[in-house]
Amino acid sequence: MSKITLLLIGLLAFNTIRYSSYLMQGSDSLYYMIMLGLNIVGLIIAAGDTYLRSRRVT
Repeated sequence: MSKITLLLIGLLAFNTIRYSSYLMQGSDSLYYMIMLGLNIVGLIIAAGDTYLRSRRVT
């Protein structure tokens, strides 16, 4: 796994935790809901891409 991939997954995970904590504290912000959804989608895509790349190399 490259350093940029690790940085991307780390940043997406951090933002996912941050936005989910805002929503669990009772925020009704549509922005936080949209950003949480986009971060979850980004995490799924990044993790899937990393998994598929590791399967092709070996």
